[in-house]
Amino acid sequence: MNNLLIRAISGLAYAAAVLLSIYGGPSFFYSLMLFFLIICLSEMQHILQLPKVSGWLIVVPSLWFVSSVLEQYGISDARLYYPIVLFLYFVSLLIKKSTSIVEDLTKLGALFLYPTLSFYLIPQLMGGSSMWNPDIIWAVFLLIWTNDSFAYLTGRLFGKTPLAPKISPNKTIEGLAGGVLVMIGFSYFLESFLPSQSRLFWMGFAVLLAFTSNTGDLFESWLKRRRGIKDSGSILPGHGGMLDRLDSLIFSIPFLFVYCRIMSLL
Repeated sequence: MNNLLIRAISGLAYAAAVLLSIYGGPSFFYSLMLFFLIICLSEMQHILQLPKVSGWLIVVPSLWFVSSVLEQYGISDARLYYPIVLFLYFVSLLIKKSTSIVEDLTKLGALFLYPTLSFYLIPQLMGGSSMWNPDIIWAVFLLIWTNDSFAYLTGRLFGKTPLAPKISPNKTIEGLAGGVLVMIGFSYFLESFLPSQSRLFWMGFAVLLAFTSNTGDLFESWLKRRRGIKDSGSILPGHGGMLDRLDSLIFSIPFLFVYCRIMSLL
C-alpha cells in the first residue's frame, strides 16, 4: 500500500479517536489520554535507553494522571494518597536490591516531567462530569493540526531555508512561517464555534501555541537524534510513535495552563 495512503489512514484514525473521545465526554476522553500516556511512557523509556520497559515506570507516573482525573470527579484527596504509590516504588527498588538507585530515580523524575506533567494538567484545565469544559483541548488539537498541516504543505512548496538542520533536516523556516500564520489566522474564527472564550483570548492562545508547539516538535526531534532513532515508536504507521504525534501538545500544555490561569484573573 502506498506510504502516503497509509499515513493518511492512520492519521485520520488517530484524529477521529481524539475528536470522538472529546465529543463523548470526560470518561471517554480521559480513558484515551491514559492509553496515550502509557504508550508515551513506554516510548520514552526506549529513548532513555532502558534495557527493557519497566512496568513500574509506567504505573507510577500513570497513577499521578489518574489522581488528577479523580479530583475532577470530586475525590479531592486523590493526590494526597498518591505518595503511597511512590513509596511502594521505593520499596520495590529495595526488594530488587537496585545498584543504580540514583539512575532509577533520575529516570522516574524525567518521566514525571516529560510527558506525565502535561497529562496531569489536562484534567485541571478541562474539569470533570459536572464542570466539563472541552473548548481548550478542542482548540489545542485543532490549532496544532492546522499548524502541522500547513507547515508541511508550505515547506514542500516553498521551503528552502533549513530551520534546524542538525536536529530536524526536513523542517524549513518557510514551512514554520506558513504553519504559524495560518494557525493564528484560523484562531481569529475560533470564537464562532468555541464561544466560551473571546476572540482576543484565542488569538493570544494561538500566538503562545505557535512558540511552544514548534519548540516541542524540535525538542522531541532532538531527543530522537541523540538516541539515533527516526521515530519514537511504530504504533501509527506512516507517523511513527505516540510521542511523535503528541510532542507539540506535551510541550505546550504547561504554558497554556499558566496562560489560562492568568487570563481568568483579568
